[in-house]
Amino acid sequence: MIDFIKKSMLTGLGLAYMTKEKIAETARDLAESAKLSEEEGRKLYDHLLNESAKTRKDIEEKINGTVNAAIGKLPTSRKIDDLAARVEQLEKTVGRGSDADEPATERSDVITFKGGPLTLQGTPVAVGDTAPAFIAINPALQPVKLSDYAGKVVVISSVPSLDTPVCEQQTRRFNEEAADLDAVILSISMDLPFAASRFCDTHGIDKVVTLSDYRDKAFGYAYGLLIKELQLLARAVYVVDTGGNVAHAEIVGEVTDHPDYDQVLEVIEGL
Repeated sequence: MIDFIKKSMLTGLGLAYMTKEKIAETARDLAESAKLSEEEGRKLYDHLLNESAKTRKDIEEKINGTVNAAIGKLPTSRKIDDLAARVEQLEKTVGRGSDADEPATERSDVITFKGGPLTLQGTPVAVGDTAPAFIAINPALQPVKLSDYAGKVVVISSVPSLDTPVCEQQTRRFNEEAADLDAVILSISMDLPFAASRFCDTHGIDKVVTLSDYRDKAFGYAYGLLIKELQLLARAVYVVDTGGNVAHAEIVGEVTDHPDYDQVLEVIEGL
């Protein structure tokens, strides 16, 4: 009878995650149906309780084994990149603290807004440099790293705000070009992820990956694009080659101007 009950009731997760009360109720129902004695009913309950614990342990071990196996398959270079991104981001955050000995690098001769000079904070990036690691947030509130696209050509389109005409046009232009490009296009701004999601839905942006640097300005500081006076990102475009190096870098001198799209496309075609 016990073997019959075992085969009938041992159904993986169903038994493994029953409460003791539910197991007792199940045992009583089965005992009544099978016309078991009180002693046989107690044995049935003890057996089901024991099987529940064993099954739960087996399931948890399988889950842990599956997760560890998946982590083990992650390329070593990817693990190192992820760790480097976290360390670099932490160093930049600490360096910007109120007790920091040195202020963030500032440049006041790079961009203007309607003719008036603005100050850029962070470390400038030039062609030939290794593209700095960064973490930004996508519309689903998930962190995205540059290393997620390792081995691919990546276009980084930095804009002050998607809710302004030039930024909208810049993002739509890259979305149109993306259909013919063998490249990942990231559009980064300080806009909240919710605003970016709404923007994409409204304008049919389905090929550009929109990211927000709102959380800790990691991208802005890493690429020297944070506008001190506005706490927005400067308008800029970078092309990162398959080796992770910067193949094109343009910071648009006047914030209200467009970047040189043709030059960006030319660089990509040459990679």
